Amino acid sequence: MRKIEIEIDERTLDTFRRLSRAGYGSVEELTQRAVANFAVKFGALALQMTSEDCDQ
Repeated sequence: MRKIEIEIDERTLDTFRRLSRAGYGSVEELTQRAVANFAVKFGALALQMTSEDCDQ
């Protein structure tokens, strides 16, 4: 079986596990925060691209 590794906001599951062991919250909490941050960045990029299209 192959291992698929996904990065969320430049972090992998191993990173979230290490942060969790260091006391920064549960893996689930850390993942949720990273996904939320990614969504905000992605949304901002989409708005910027839409704005640039409207300017043309």
